[in-house]
Amino acid sequence: MVFGFLMQKQDSPVELFKKRKKEIQIKLGRFDSSFLVQNVFEVDAKGTALAGRVLRGTLKAGQRVYFGGFWGKLETIESFEKPMLEAEEGKSVAVTVSGFEKPIPRGAMLHLK
Repeated sequence: MVFGFLMQKQDSPVELFKKRKKEIQIKLGRFDSSFLVQNVFEVDAKGTALAGRVLRGTLKAGQRVYFGGFWGKLETIESFEKPMLEAEEGKSVAVTVSGFEKPIPRGAMLHLK
């Protein structure tokens, strides 16, 4: 058969999703916490200020932050203009990060170690 290669069995979309979901869980398992970015503000003297929600784990000032292949540092955490040392899962906070070479977009997910 000339076109036999077209007839090969392919994984169903459900099987592909299950495989991809396992890969994502393995990759995210290396990180202690996650932060969903809802707003981004560039601050000249401090770096980048991000407003968002802690989705998993606990954020602590001084932690290393991973986004888009780059590592940065979580400088400060604030909630309603009050400085905090840490923020637990579910809290809406503003954080200041530094050390990223590219801009962080809205909707991005930051992972902390």
